[in-house]
Amino acid sequence: LLPSTANRVRFPQSTSFGLSLERSLHYTIGVEFTRQKWSEYRGLGISEDNSLTDTYRLGIGGEWIPNIQSVNNYFARVAYRAGGYYQQQPIILNGQQIEEFGINFGLSLPVNRSFSSLNLAFTYGLRGTTDNGLIREDFFRVNVGLTVNDPLWFQRRKIN
Repeated sequence: LLPSTANRVRFPQSTSFGLSLERSLHYTIGVEFTRQKWSEYRGLGISEDNSLTDTYRLGIGGEWIPNIQSVNNYFARVAYRAGGYYQQQPIILNGQQIEEFGINFGLSLPVNRSFSSLNLAFTYGLRGTTDNGLIREDFFRVNVGLTVNDPLWFQRRKIN
């Protein structure tokens, strides 16, 4: 027995394209473009005449590591990151599509002399507009992450 079409959700198709330039363990620069067809979304009370519209997102960023092999300068082994993005939200309010812009800054701090790192990132962004009686939102986001890479975890143990 198949569920009724009222309970089905159809998510929009998304297409992305990215390009990066890298000098291994020194720098990386990248750009990504994503297009998503929110006008094809169905479900959760949104019908064929939905109020969602297609969106796109453009992001650009880079990473720089001064000297990954430095023995006496910890900050030369740190990965410094920066980037920015522009995206459209699928929602249209008062005839206006909501837009978002943000800039990102981050660090990847090596832990000991292993391949593990503590990752810190900060994003500042703007969403919306004050046109047509709408509001603009300023926001920030802080991310903290830990990357654990222990090469001994992946070695097969030998039993004598």
